[in-house]
Amino acid sequence: AEENLPSLLPGMTQWLEAGHRLVVLGVKVPVTAAPFSQTLTSPVGPVKIDTRRRYGGAATQPWGLQDPYGAVVWQYAYGAGELVLAATPHLAANAYQDQAGNFALLTQLVAKPGGRVWVDEYLHGYRDEAVITAAVGGATWLHYLARTPVLILASQALVVTLLALLAWNRRLGRRTSLPSVVVDNSQAYIQALAGVLRRAGSHDFVTQTLSQATRQQLQKSLGLGEAHLPLEVLQTAWEQHSGGAAKDLAAILTPPAIQGDAQLRAWLQQLQSLQLGSQETPHGHE
Repeated sequence: AEENLPSLLPGMTQWLEAGHRLVVLGVKVPVTAAPFSQTLTSPVGPVKIDTRRRYGGAATQPWGLQDPYGAVVWQYAYGAGELVLAATPHLAANAYQDQAGNFALLTQLVAKPGGRVWVDEYLHGYRDEAVITAAVGGATWLHYLARTPVLILASQALVVTLLALLAWNRRLGRRTSLPSVVVDNSQAYIQALAGVLRRAGSHDFVTQTLSQATRQQLQKSLGLGEAHLPLEVLQTAWEQHSGGAAKDLAAILTPPAIQGDAQLRAWLQQLQSLQLGSQETPHGHE
């Protein structure tokens, strides 16, 4: 790196020899078997790095940041100046804002006593005003119109005019009123509750609640009142009025433990058939 400096950075050798210090991050050195992420010790505290690149050559001073695989930060002397190189380009990135040692080390590298810190803002996209003016030819409307063909300008004016007409006269035809949406709060609540019960897998709660409600409704339709009656009494009345089998009624009103959505859907179909049959059953009995 030291012998290649004149070709890599023309004119910097004399600048360094005059007593300046140049810090270059992200130098491409060979990849080693070192762990990618690790925390190294340094005179200013722990420093976190994320790179396997290490420098194994000779340097004036390794700045105390190295491991058995090589140096992460090292230095060359140029007359009264210094060239400091680092294998990691992210020594003080935002991701390391909780690593005080990283910023302390970078501060030690760039803050030379009695000197000023120069930052290359051109790396961040900065351009001189004269360079920008020469590239774009100014930023006034006159320069823009001078560089714009008449056809493109007329097309832009036509598009702006059409957009203005549409904005000022949005009603192209007869006014039509949008139908108001009627929200059925009860249905929405039932659907939401059903979704919660399904995700929770509460099959027992569903079967118990619906079977009790159906049993009470069937009891009323048979004229047996609202007081809770034994299942045998309800089965006898059901056989007399509908001709159905008592065991079928018991299987619906006292179902076994349901496993899965398929068994639940089959039981709900049986329950719906029972409810439809109870609606057709005349109230009272002889």
